Amino acid sequence: MTWMHLTEVDRIPPPPLVKERFCIKLEKDYYAAALSCITTQNLGELQAFSKTAWLKLFKENAERFQNDTFVRLVDEGILVNRSDRSNPVFQNLMAACGEVDRIRLAGAAGSTRETVSTTQTEPVLEMCPKANHMMILYGHFTC
Repeated sequence: MTWMHLTEVDRIPPPPLVKERFCIKLEKDYYAAALSCITTQNLGELQAFSKTAWLKLFKENAERFQNDTFVRLVDEGILVNRSDRSNPVFQNLMAACGEVDRIRLAGAAGSTRETVSTTQTEPVLEMCPKANHMMILYGHFTC
């Protein structure tokens, strides 16, 4: 059965199908469509969409995503209406995206600091626009 068949008969798509559709939409930079995969359905199996499950999915599919995918997904998530934001699957997804971004930014900031302190060619401020963005979203990141 396809996604359309399942939704037409009001059946909940199985988690692997939801996750694959989500990844396909992200690959194509369709962030709103990716979010609608999880916000327009009652997904039932919340454990399959825990923060840990999202992080595992991102790790297993890392080659499918661009460097800024998760920042852009969070940006799109800010535009999601309030009722969808209370969805635990959405909250877990946003928490996982924040974790991925914090890890990437911390790694990038560390390598930028090292480069700046040793070669004086790359200013630390290169990382600050993203860092400030993350500070706004998550409340903590040092540049």
